[in-house]
Amino acid sequence: IRVGGGLLWLGSHVVAACGAHVVVFTDALRGALDGDAAVRVHVGARVLAMSAHDALVLVACGDGRVRQVAVFAQGSGVRVDVRGVVDVGDGGARLQLRRLRSVQWVPSAQFARAPALLVHEGTRLRVVSRSGAWTVSERAELTVTSGVHFGNMHSTVWWFDGRLLHAALVSLEDFMDGGALRSDGGGARRLAVRPSFYPVAIAAALGMAVGVDQDWTLDDAACSPALAQLPVRAKLYLPSVLARMLADNSSGSHDALLYAACFEHLAFFAHAMEILLHEAVEDAQPAVLRRAVAMLGNFGAFPEIIVHCARKTEAASWPALFACLGGPESFFRRCVHAGRLGTATQCLIILHTLAPHAAERGVLMLLARAVDRRAQTLCVEILRFVRMAAAEDAAMAGLLDKVQCVEG
Repeated sequence: IRVGGGLLWLGSHVVAACGAHVVVFTDALRGALDGDAAVRVHVGARVLAMSAHDALVLVACGDGRVRQVAVFAQGSGVRVDVRGVVDVGDGGARLQLRRLRSVQWVPSAQFARAPALLVHEGTRLRVVSRSGAWTVSERAELTVTSGVHFGNMHSTVWWFDGRLLHAALVSLEDFMDGGALRSDGGGARRLAVRPSFYPVAIAAALGMAVGVDQDWTLDDAACSPALAQLPVRAKLYLPSVLARMLADNSSGSHDALLYAACFEHLAFFAHAMEILLHEAVEDAQPAVLRRAVAMLGNFGAFPEIIVHCARKTEAASWPALFACLGGPESFFRRCVHAGRLGTATQCLIILHTLAPHAAERGVLMLLARAVDRRAQTLCVEILRFVRMAAAEDAAMAGLLDKVQCVEG
């Protein structure tokens, strides 16, 4: 089988473009492609590019038409049907077939009666529809449409211009109104992140972009020339997406909460939220910071996220962060009353720095709770902090003397 127009996964099947045919290999997860069990369908002209969308495959052909091929389970096999041509009017006639790299759909509930295609020709990324064609980017090296639904987000359109990874976030409202990319620049929220590698895929369920980096090594023992390796890299885009939503004055906070809740089960969720807070503090975005703190209050790891972010941030940035929390003393008391004594212990340095007058009361309160729990390790950590602070704070030095007298 000679594949010339694309090869892609569709569920557990592999779809291959072979001349003017689309070939579906069933049960490809078993590790081998069975040509005898494959299902073929003729699409009328040589296939140039394909993309998968649920049970449909969009097929761009050499006659300038884009066809829909449906793949459905039928008994122990599959049924493959050509469902017709996607009518995008005069825009479709202007497809640059020799430069065509990919054709995908622009997410829209109106796709059946008012389709729009995301067409990648050379380095140009365009939207082609019945109402015309317009350029999204003059320099696009990669484009991906992610159709995974999270919260109020229906899907996301991604493209990489060689420097920045751009995204158009398609909400359910955008989806119903006609899609992500409009000629007037409206519609979906836009954002851009800068990866330190070349992205090749979007892991939407993990909130990250995945790609490869170039690493040159030299094998001295064999005296061989330099060898290039391609290590896999990943970048969390989840904090950037949430920051973009939170910057929206209308429904941004609600959308961000729904979106973030879809990732709470991930092991690195707390780390991603720390990045969100850190970037809001570092970039001096008080509105985003205030809304991010309010949003994170809905999650169980909220106190730990705040403290870990603060301890990784310059002390000069602490006032802005804790102003969103009612002050350091208020936050400290919340941790103690909630039984988060370990988190409260880590917060002592912050409390002593921002509200030294409250630090002595805080230490006594926390120490009493730790003694009641017989948490010996925590008591040791609290006393270690008091000894450190006593070197520069007379009040802490007096407190240390009292504690030592009690110990004696």
